[in-house]
Amino acid sequence: MPGWNIERVDFSAEDPLVASVNPSSVWTTILDQTIYQTTAKGLKIGSTHINANVIKPAGPPCPAAASIQVTNPGPWWQVVGGNVHANGGDVSSNIPSTATKPYLITEAANHTTGLASYTGALDTGYGTISEDGNNWQAQTTYHGGPTGYDYFNRRKLVNR
Repeated sequence: MPGWNIERVDFSAEDPLVASVNPSSVWTTILDQTIYQTTAKGLKIGSTHINANVIKPAGPPCPAAASIQVTNPGPWWQVVGGNVHANGGDVSSNIPSTATKPYLITEAANHTTGLASYTGALDTGYGTISEDGNNWQAQTTYHGGPTGYDYFNRRKLVNR
């Protein structure tokens, strides 16, 4: 706010094993136009406080705190550079909003992704289908041959 004359704001997590903050300090750059904010990253399940200390050129610091709760996002899965097919059902992976790579299909080393095909529905939670942005999907009636250990073992032997 105008006239506050803030030098910087320091941020810290009360329990650094539960969460970290970045940046830990924000300095005034342009009078009355600096946004003082940090990002808290959950490191393990638990509770902590994120502390903010407003530092002014004169007078005592002005502290503030916010409580945060780090929770388990629950189980989810993803594929690297391949296709996904649900024969007679849904493709569902409840990708959390906190996922580092929020994609059902991530890129392989050769930068390829794949296709999500299903006979029912597709649900990726907070994620999207593919890392490359193509988001290839098909709701289909395809009922291909069954795949299991024997199928993949035969393919492994052929590709040697």
